[in-house]
Amino acid sequence: MLRRVQGDEEFLDARSRSASQLPYGVQGARRHLMEIKVVDRLDPERRSNNMRKIRGRNTKPELVVRRLARSLGYSGYRIHRVDIPGKPDLAWIGRKKVIFVNGCFWHSHTCKEGIRKPKSRVEYWQSKLEKNKFRDVRNLELLTSMGWKVCVIWECELQDTKVLAIKVCNFVDGSQHSLRSST
Repeated sequence: MLRRVQGDEEFLDARSRSASQLPYGVQGARRHLMEIKVVDRLDPERRSNNMRKIRGRNTKPELVVRRLARSLGYSGYRIHRVDIPGKPDLAWIGRKKVIFVNGCFWHSHTCKEGIRKPKSRVEYWQSKLEKNKFRDVRNLELLTSMGWKVCVIWECELQDTKVLAIKVCNFVDGSQHSLRSST
């Protein structure tokens, strides 16, 4: 199916016309299709407002992990400490342990959502996502050199709460919990 492009009133849906009726002919229609840019459904101001609302603190995935940590009895954590490199989402100062809750898209995870790349402004987004990955690695190295233990929880891992709870318990306690029931 062909999409109608702003400013191109002549070119209509190809299903409603035969190839000979197309204003560009068959070859011209194919060439024209290669030049079509997908039009954003939102005007630039609304798109900008949507992107501006995306925040890096108190995100839904982060709130899920904080709620889980508290329900497991791991209170006493601090959030977004600016004196710790990377401003971790959860930090247990006395234990020297931090948890980062990363969004798969924003931090280029290897899951389905993380490998998805934007189709518009490719150079801008590629640069931004590469900088995020570089900053994550730099902060991880800095924290480990300072003696901190680091756990990264990806947004896609939040779907299985039992596995997530075990991951948090293993990290905070330092012991090995498993899914096996003790019967």
